[in-house]
Amino acid sequence: MLAQQLTQAFNHSEDLALELKSTLQENIETHNELLALKELQNTNLEFQVQSRTRELLKARDDAEFANKVKSQFLASMSHEIRTPLNGIIGLIEQFKSTPLDENQQYIRNLIQKSGENLLKIINDILDFSKLEEDKINLELHEFYWKETVEETIGIFLYQATQKGLVLSVDYSPDFIDKSVGDKRRITQVLSNLISNAVKFTDSGKIQIRAFSEKIETKIEYKIQVIDSGIGIPREKIDLLFQKFFQLDSSISRKYGGTGLGLAISKKLVELMNGKIHVSQNKSKGSTFEFTVLLSEFVSKDHSTYLPEITDLSSLSPDTFILIAEDDSTNIFLLSGILKKLKIKFELAKDGLEAITKVRVSRFDLIFMDINMPHLDGISASNFILTDPMISPKPVIIAVTADVLQEDKIKCRQAGMSDFLGKPYYKKDIEQMIYKWLVIH
Repeated sequence: MLAQQLTQAFNHSEDLALELKSTLQENIETHNELLALKELQNTNLEFQVQSRTRELLKARDDAEFANKVKSQFLASMSHEIRTPLNGIIGLIEQFKSTPLDENQQYIRNLIQKSGENLLKIINDILDFSKLEEDKINLELHEFYWKETVEETIGIFLYQATQKGLVLSVDYSPDFIDKSVGDKRRITQVLSNLISNAVKFTDSGKIQIRAFSEKIETKIEYKIQVIDSGIGIPREKIDLLFQKFFQLDSSISRKYGGTGLGLAISKKLVELMNGKIHVSQNKSKGSTFEFTVLLSEFVSKDHSTYLPEITDLSSLSPDTFILIAEDDSTNIFLLSGILKKLKIKFELAKDGLEAITKVRVSRFDLIFMDINMPHLDGISASNFILTDPMISPKPVIIAVTADVLQEDKIKCRQAGMSDFLGKPYYKKDIEQMIYKWLVIH
């Protein structure tokens, strides 16, 4: 009886052991399957991560390539449009000293205004592109605020007077007139605001108010442009500083413009550690206000700015200038200016001819175009300035339609002394000659 019970117990234990073994085997297989599944998931996840990384890298490369293409397009567009535009504006300027009847003067002024408007549109597009790519560097020089503000007002005085508008400016009693900053960019912001005020105001007045406050070693300037114009709907105020924004299509058709002026102004002001905003006036019109934070004025360095004075009476009568330019219109314009200034000059149609002439004759200054056949202006300048056989070295001024910052850097790297963008005017040539052949 006992033996039978032991046998049954043993058999039961065997069955239980087999069952446990089977369960354990199943668990092991399940575990292995889970491990395999996890490994597969990890592999899939790793593949997905790698795939997504490749997609992001490709998107980045595509974006960088697109930006590069855009920059190249803008540089090309700038040159191709500015070169003939320089001819148009320059030729119109030649007529200022020519007797014309009233109708001819009216037509001349219309052509000049159209050319200047086209130039502003080109500049707006290029400036906004450079600002988006962080390619604008501020050029800091000492300057006078009152002179800058009043010069800018002077640009719009005739247009305002024609509309019966009163333009005025007020400075705070403790206004600090001298500071260090980018006068050209400050003028650009102020011009955009005054231009809009004149454009959108049909009657009344436009007032400019200027304040300054010393903050440690810096000076904060606050400029307000107050108009009595059409005003701005409250719901659209926040949209004003977005690119290409116009209040509505009818305003765009009536007044024109790219819709970039305020967007550019905002970015420029922020670049100068300031802010810009607009508010509605209680009675009528709007107030645009911007601030910039600038350094204190120390001393005037004549080598860092283009002087306003252009008295060439002390210029040597033996001054000899070389014009290196392949465009016949630009040759006509620049040679015409030098003839009026009674300055001797010679012509070179490309970089190779410029080098040949410099080896034979001693020139005080060269106006060097950058894009010329056979040998470009940068290569020619580099050769002239490094050739030991050429002495003394002439001052070389880059005269070109290429106005991007990288173009200026290339000119400086080649040893060129200064940069003059197209289109240029007679006073620009006078100032450049005065700066490098009189002051220096």
